[in-house]
Amino acid sequence: MQRSYIITILFLILALIFTFQNTASISMKFLFWNFTGSLALNTVIIFFVGLTGGWFMGWSNVWNKNKEIRTLKKQVAELSKPVPPPAK
Repeated sequence: MQRSYIITILFLILALIFTFQNTASISMKFLFWNFTGSLALNTVIIFFVGLTGGWFMGWSNVWNKNKEIRTLKKQVAELSKPVPPPAK
């Protein structure tokens, strides 16, 4: 088996253990919404909201770098064009 499959299976087992040990029902309030659910479910939802927020925050940096790469590639293509011989 590949190492990544083994690591994934171990993380899934740990997630299942976490879920079964944290089945207590909790209530959360945010602005005018009320959420009621298991502690594990709320923890996982909050984790993915944070993960998504962090991904979007980092995406602007990736976007800017890709834009810079495209600009530099255009400059390289422009500078790589053959120079015509001088007129006599």
